[in-house]
Amino acid sequence: MGGFLFSPSLLSWYAITMYIPDTYPHIGIEVIPNNLDEAALHRTALEVSCFMRDTVHRYYTDELGLKYIDTDPAPATPEDIAWRMGRIKNAEAENREYMVARYLYGKPATSPTTALAGLLITQRVPHHEEDGVDLIDIVEWDVAKEERGNTARRGLGGIMLRHKFRFIDDDMGITLEVAEANTSARAIYEHYGLQQYAVPVEHGVFDTKHIPLATEAGILKHKLGLI
Repeated sequence: MGGFLFSPSLLSWYAITMYIPDTYPHIGIEVIPNNLDEAALHRTALEVSCFMRDTVHRYYTDELGLKYIDTDPAPATPEDIAWRMGRIKNAEAENREYMVARYLYGKPATSPTTALAGLLITQRVPHHEEDGVDLIDIVEWDVAKEERGNTARRGLGGIMLRHKFRFIDDDMGITLEVAEANTSARAIYEHYGLQQYAVPVEHGVFDTKHIPLATEAGILKHKLGLI
């Protein structure tokens, strides 16, 4: 099951509680707090930016063969880090939550590229304009390449979803988008009960369209073994 614990060596750096899964004792799962000082905010934005570059961006380009067409700064550039600092700083006001799975070394990783094992960014959309119900949009959900497909442990991505959605009302809507070329990810999402509900859309980040998927929280929680 795993549990919550305070680690003295980590408290001096993070000053928050982490969830340590039994199946991943080398990883602590935490929600990024809203009151980070400037140094901690920069460090966190740098870690998230590097994770996006090394896990998502490179997978899209190197493995899926997609062309990066975004005119905005690429991940792990100073401009992108500054943008992410603003996003994290304003997360609470914009109903956004950053959950990270962080490698535990007794102190923060010396390199931001080795700090995070997983990332789950969600945004609550109250009274969605189309149907008037509350939604939680999964903006980003990924784990580091070395943590994928490890048969000796439960999937880290699923653990993060369980930690996020365990107390969410069953009738709440869940949405997510997946690149058309990312068939393996789509299979995972459909395994968790998400189904296409609209035509694919183009976001102008990679040369591909994204497929909107949705489900109800109760269905997702059932698939996750929470109910």
